[in-house]
Amino acid sequence: MVDVREEENGYILEAELPVFDQNDVDAKVEENLLTISSAKKKNTKKEKTGYLLRERMETSFSRSFVLPQNVDRQTISAKFKNGLLVLEMHKKKEDMTRSIEVKIE
Repeated sequence: MVDVREEENGYILEAELPVFDQNDVDAKVEENLLTISSAKKKNTKKEKTGYLLRERMETSFSRSFVLPQNVDRQTISAKFKNGLLVLEMHKKKEDMTRSIEVKIE
């Protein structure tokens, strides 16, 4: 599950990745495309009454997002904790707008 929200100074993307750890997750930006991907392979071996039981599990995903033009691609940061990947994407300073109060004299 992925949530993206806009804040005054940027955007926050939160992706729930409960079966992955930090070393399994990759995030990269190419031009205006942000891609989050991961791959996880798990091998287990167990001895069972004279034969070898071998199990393999592969889990992977890839998800891409088109970034708004006002995202500063150089300052995107990522944090991963307890299966939650959080990407912070700041708006370019020249693209941030603000209201100017007009005073009556």
